Amino acid sequence: MRKLAWFSAFFAAATLLAIYLLPSRWWMVAAVLALVPMFASLHWSGKLRTRVLLASVGLVLGFVWCHCYQTVFVQPAEAAFGEGVAFSGIVQDTPTETEYGISVTLSVDSAEGANFLAKVYLDADYQSLSPGDRVTATGTVKTADVVRNEKVYYNAAKGIYAIISSVKEIGVTYKSSTPLYLLPAVWASAIQEKIQSLFSGDALGLLEALLTGDQDLLSDSLYTALRRAGVAHIVSVSGLHVMLFAQILLKVPGSQRVKRLLALPVLVLFALLTGCRPAIVRAVLMETLFLLAPVFGRENDAPTSLSFALLILLLQNPYAVAGVGLQLSFLSVLGIELVQPRLHQAMENWLEPIRRKRKLFRFCYGVIDLFGTSCGALLLSTPLCACYFGSVSLVGVLTNLLVLPVLGTLFGLALLCVLCSFLWWPAAELLAIPCKYISLYIVGVSRTIGSFNFAALSTDVTAYAIWLVFLYVLILLAVWWEPMRKYPALPCSVGVISLICAIVIHIQTTLNAPVTIAALDVGQGQCIVAFSEGAAIAIDCGGNEDNPGDTLADYLQGLNRSSLDALILTHYDSDHTNGVEELLSRITIKTLCLPASEETNQQSICALAEAYQCEVVFVTEDRLESFGCGTLTLFAPVDQEDTDSNNAGLSLLLSYDTLDFLVTGDMDIATETALLEREQLSDVEYLMVGHHGSKYATGEALLSALTPEVAIISVGYNTYGHPTEETLARLAAWDCTVYRTDEDGTVFVKLGESE
Repeated sequence: MRKLAWFSAFFAAATLLAIYLLPSRWWMVAAVLALVPMFASLHWSGKLRTRVLLASVGLVLGFVWCHCYQTVFVQPAEAAFGEGVAFSGIVQDTPTETEYGISVTLSVDSAEGANFLAKVYLDADYQSLSPGDRVTATGTVKTADVVRNEKVYYNAAKGIYAIISSVKEIGVTYKSSTPLYLLPAVWASAIQEKIQSLFSGDALGLLEALLTGDQDLLSDSLYTALRRAGVAHIVSVSGLHVMLFAQILLKVPGSQRVKRLLALPVLVLFALLTGCRPAIVRAVLMETLFLLAPVFGRENDAPTSLSFALLILLLQNPYAVAGVGLQLSFLSVLGIELVQPRLHQAMENWLEPIRRKRKLFRFCYGVIDLFGTSCGALLLSTPLCACYFGSVSLVGVLTNLLVLPVLGTLFGLALLCVLCSFLWWPAAELLAIPCKYISLYIVGVSRTIGSFNFAALSTDVTAYAIWLVFLYVLILLAVWWEPMRKYPALPCSVGVISLICAIVIHIQTTLNAPVTIAALDVGQGQCIVAFSEGAAIAIDCGGNEDNPGDTLADYLQGLNRSSLDALILTHYDSDHTNGVEELLSRITIKTLCLPASEETNQQSICALAEAYQCEVVFVTEDRLESFGCGTLTLFAPVDQEDTDSNNAGLSLLLSYDTLDFLVTGDMDIATETALLEREQLSDVEYLMVGHHGSKYATGEALLSALTPEVAIISVGYNTYGHPTEETLARLAAWDCTVYRTDEDGTVFVKLGESE
């Protein structure tokens, strides 16, 4: 029995319970309750006694350690919460660019003498800050656990327990020399500068992420392609990279014993240079045990190594258990350990007829082994990806088979290239050439496979979520039920057939009305898509949740569509347009309809349209178009000379039979009134509430003329107070049924749907 694995599992269970479920005041109570089975087990004997004893000790120590950690590291940060708080701290990393300036991590000195890590937001003027500098200022200190009114754990998983904003009275004391413990952060910054000097475009983004874990230079379109293709893990520095690094070190000529010992400090340095992410630390610890086992004449035991790594990580920071990277990393390794031994045993029988043909045998063995590794990594991590990211890739195994064989070569060449850049620049430039082409191969494969319809499925779709649950039921049956084990083709066939059924059901239930309209949940923004008898249009494409272009493209491809007849932009504000570039890169758009106002953003959108060969139409007068079995009326701007782009935008009416759906963009109440007078609008059943529920839109005159039955508000986290109480009160007064994307998710309107 693996005692360390058993103990570590319950220690981890205690930290999970403490962080996710139990309030901190109950942690010590839980520790006391966990003592009961421990004392009871003292009267038992055999394996059961040992297991219960280890489990109880693991639970007790887990809860006690969480309490101690909270007292020492978290409570000093909580004590500093408030506005106008004076603080002083040492910069721990190089600045990261944000939308409004930069952010840095500070080790803040608390009033009680302890210190804590905080993420501090500053103006771009402080871009020159470097590790070791001291910042003294005042600001608003708040919890790092709540972002956009949602509970999050990614900051705590990194040991950051406070966020400081609204910083004033800033004073900086620049270091005379960098403290020793911060040197890896300085070296990492120097490596990034070399990479940026050697590469550009997609190759730069891929290689910087591959070597350092920094994904800031990855374009949205490339990351989306990697995600949909199922290989986004190659740009999140993890166990794969540590394994590749260790293999490279062991291939250097020399004594195996010496190489294994020398590899350890190099692996530790690699972990420091990549920020000591939990997934990296886990991999380094496991690789350390793997390297040392032969040196001391021991067998390497993967479950024990995995448990040891988990225990060390949780002792360093119990909140690390809530980190998505750590969870995915451990589940991937555990899945591989479950699959590979059985696969290797089966391969001995499968490949026995070709064993004498060594080259063919090695090739087949390598392909099957890679296939098994990919399947194992996905086995346990896929449900977690579905929960966290809302999608699962169907092509991940295929893409991994095409990408992973060259990834090790690219990783080794890129490391050598960076090393040469510090020693002899011409050699680095020479090595950069194959690195560039291998990178472009990986990018090309990912973009091609990721562009397929149904390459990834959204688990927000009920049919796909049910299919995923059904698939795992099949997997369990295939493992535990004898008839399924005898005929492995049976569960595979059932899984494929059920997937096809899920796709058909989703398409049929979504498009079962003459005109179907969906207001997608894109956060604070607007993105609407409509379908009718094979025709499809989108109205706006902007928001602040991930990339709205991805959201719309994923939605369309989930319905087996890769084109739009038209994209209509009501106006040029970013919350209505910031997803256009990504959408154009993935979906073919025949016509782009725009208002003719003179906006800076108009030029960039027209340039994108030209690059993707999309016809541009400026709407200067009303247009009536057929739309499937319905009609689309585009209303020209009420006042094209209005300096406010919100009021110089387009509005539109989708109609089928006697049913209407009106979109007014972000126009204000006065412009709504002018539109009513010009177009004589009345009796509209469905209203897209203007300006995300602003009090300056959706006025009494509009509601009085239209008398809408259903009002839809496209809104997300914002600091404007949208939707306002005034607007909600007006809608309630007119007895409108209100749906909100922030509360209801994607909202559907079906014109002419049969009861």
